[in-house]
Amino acid sequence: YRKQIVIDDTQPFIDEMKIDGIGIVTAGGIIAAPTKVIEKSSPSLTIKFNEQVQMQSIKVYNAATNEEEKSFIADQILRATTNKIDYSFALNSLSEGPKRLEITATDLTGNALQTTIFNFVIDANPLVPGSITLVNPKYGVSPTETFTFKIKTDNNALCGYNTGATALSFGTVTN
Repeated sequence: YRKQIVIDDTQPFIDEMKIDGIGIVTAGGIIAAPTKVIEKSSPSLTIKFNEQVQMQSIKVYNAATNEEEKSFIADQILRATTNKIDYSFALNSLSEGPKRLEITATDLTGNALQTTIFNFVIDANPLVPGSITLVNPKYGVSPTETFTFKIKTDNNALCGYNTGATALSFGTVTN
């Protein structure tokens, strides 16, 4: 009597992942760059693994503070196909701002998914074209070299500026 035994010591990996239809990981496991902006606070998450896996958790962190914002465990999966390769989740009620997504899973022989971290930004209230207006200096002209620069937006925004002599700087604009 002969029996062939197969030893599986390979880690599973994410073959493809989308947040609200936007590719975060493209076919073949290549991470898309730059960080993607998602324009709703409750996006869908779809993950396709290279082999059958058992999902343990999906955690969403506020990337600015490193605080855990949401945690989804295996029994909160909205849809897991019978092949245990394709998974779908609803990332409900995320706050605006930069996010870090961590996924934990093991394959059917117990090999763990390598620590998997993805970054994205939630901007559920994006700026509308034409919603940025110059308040000061009036008409964009100042009689002096030193002046107060002020703009107005329809919601909070991170803005960059360059005086030509300095590197790009950033500041928060609140409406």
